[in-house]
Amino acid sequence: MNSTENTRRGSRKRVTLIAGAAVVVAAAVGITVAVTSADGPPVDNGTAALAVQQIDAVGPVLVDQAGRALYYFETDEPGVVTCTGGCATKWPPLTLPAGQETPELGDGVDAKLVGHTEAENGAQVVTYQGLPLYRYSSDNPGEAGGHEKDQNGGLWWAVTKEGNHAS
Repeated sequence: MNSTENTRRGSRKRVTLIAGAAVVVAAAVGITVAVTSADGPPVDNGTAALAVQQIDAVGPVLVDQAGRALYYFETDEPGVVTCTGGCATKWPPLTLPAGQETPELGDGVDAKLVGHTEAENGAQVVTYQGLPLYRYSSDNPGEAGGHEKDQNGGLWWAVTKEGNHAS
């Protein structure tokens, strides 16, 4: 074997090793992204909807299109979204996607109590009795772990179909 062949083989091995390392790094990043996105705030895809669902810890409450409990923030005033920035990362509001004027409504939801208001970032946040609706990012569908949670300067309450907070 001459020195030119050795150089080519060495170059091929380095390219193969570099390519293999890139695949390993890409796979590790993909795993990290998947885990991070599962722990992150709910992402609104498609249509916004409201329904009533029985959640063991709190009874029948409003839920979003994925079955996540919806909450009021006790410091909010009707028509004003006060949970923004870092607060909205932990408590993302239920928003209407572009082109949707009202959420779809399931059985038990009082259409007269449903509306929306504009957040400071321009998003249209769904309201119930004028108060913005939020999800708790640590909840899975069918859970209400944010109910009675004291966070961000106030209490969070799961919302009943009558527009009150669950007991």
